[in-house]
Amino acid sequence: MNVKTARIILDIKDNEELTEELIKRKYRNKALKCHPDKNKSAGAKDQFIDVKNAYEFLSKHRGIEYKVNSYSELLYDFIKDTTK
Repeated sequence: MNVKTARIILDIKDNEELTEELIKRKYRNKALKCHPDKNKSAGAKDQFIDVKNAYEFLSKHRGIEYKVNSYSELLYDFIKDTTK
């Protein structure tokens, strides 16, 4: 994995600065859309793994401590972020 691939997976544009908040927000959005518990398509599991790996890669790349949440925590964080 490289930065460009991770950005593509998480839908982060090249001109967006890789901040902790941005990486987490993009990860939550993508993870909720492709989580196998919610998305029943054939490739959902592989897509979710790619999203998780991209999040971990960018977090490590930026020196950010990362934590992968459960689906319910992802949903809660997503709702909290969208109501700000």
